Order: sequence, then structure tokens, then C-alpha cells
Amino acid sequence: MIPVRLLKHTMKKFITVLILILCMLSPALLPPPAEASPYYWSPFTDKDGLIYNSIVSLTIDPGGYIWIGTGDAALPEKGGLSVLDRIGQFVSYTTAQGLGSNYIQGIAFEKVPEAQLDAADQGAIWIATRKGVSVLTRRGEWLPALPGNGTLPGDDVTAVFIDRVNTKWIAVRGGGVCAIDSAAAWVNYSAAQGLCSNSILCITQDSSGSIWLGSQNSGACYRDAGGAWVRCGLSTQAA
Repeated sequence: MIPVRLLKHTMKKFITVLILILCMLSPALLPPPAEASPYYWSPFTDKDGLIYNSIVSLTIDPGGYIWIGTGDAALPEKGGLSVLDRIGQFVSYTTAQGLGSNYIQGIAFEKVPEAQLDAADQGAIWIATRKGVSVLTRRGEWLPALPGNGTLPGDDVTAVFIDRVNTKWIAVRGGGVCAIDSAAAWVNYSAAQGLCSNSILCITQDSSGSIWLGSQNSGACYRDAGGAWVRCGLSTQAA
């Protein structure tokens, strides 16, 4: 019979060796970290159905379709808008189908309540071009004219953004920004009202609801929930 003291000593050594073996094997037993997962690049060019290879803007709609705006300032007949569906097929639009211009500088989607997702009269796509804004309905109809009682202060639309309450923010090169609410009421903002610049290139909204705008030559500014424009720590009341 093995003495109890020797048995305890042997078991202790066995457990120690077992722990060491498990420690050595544990990295191999664990799944690889997320950052180690490889990414596989899938190029898309005009050979795959893209309308043009010079990409100006890119976004994804709520259904997972990828909207790709292209264009060439030197060759205005080139470019257009391509839509890539979830099975890798392209549908493209140019001025021949109703776009104001083939140079696409921004794309935005109207917000649609979940109960109205299947309604064909909801959820239009707003497209910023060098010749105004083009609006594509879910019925496939092009609306070249903007709604409401206002006009854009220029043709070169550099950005378009639709916020959470479906207000459309439209930036015009040299002309500031126009806001069109869901009732089609217009408001124009420029440097005179506190905008950081009259040449806005990008627009977005933060979690608090403030609208942020990035300019071509004067940094960024935002309009807070109270209607004040804030730029570099300087707050001015919006007109």
C-alpha cells in the first residue's frame, strides 16, 4: 500500500504538471482574436458593371444596397450613379435616366417609419449633383424640382444630408446651406447667420441632435438643438 504522504505528494506533482500542460495548450485551444481574422478584398470596377471608376461619394441604404456616386470634372459626360445589390449586381443611372448631372457628390435617404417600409410613396433618395439636387422615388420616378417655396442659391450641390426628423440639409458651393423640413418649409443659412463658411462639403448629425458641417476653408461648425451656430467656441444665435 502507498503511504498517504507519498500519495499526496504524487497527486500534487501530477496536478502541477497538468496545469502546466493546459497553460501551454490554451492558446491553441482558444479561437483566434478578432483582429487576426483575414479580410478579403473584392474589387468593383467598370468591368463588373460600375458606371465609372472615379468614385466621388459612397453610402449604404437601410436595405444593405450600396450607392456609389461617380464623376469626372474634366469629362462631364462620364460618371453617374451605380447601385450594388446584395447579390453583387449593378444598376446604374445617368443624365439619360433623369439625373441632373453625372457628377454625384452626395446621397441621402429619407427616414421611413417601420410600419411604412413597404409604402412606395415613402423613402425617396436625394442626390447631390453639380447641377442641383435630383430626387428618386421608390417608384423609380425622378423629381428634378425641389418641393416647397424656395430655390437653391446655386447649382453646385456639394453635400446632402437628411436628419432624424427628415429635414433635408443641402450645401451649395459658395451659397451656404438650405434646410427643408418635412412640411417643405425652407430656411437658408450663410456666413451672415453664423455658418462657418459658405462652402460646406459635408454634413452629419451627432447623438444630441446637433447638425455638424465641415467647410472647404474655415473648419467646422454645428447648429445645436436651440438653433445656435457654434464655431470654434464662439456661439451666435441663428437668424
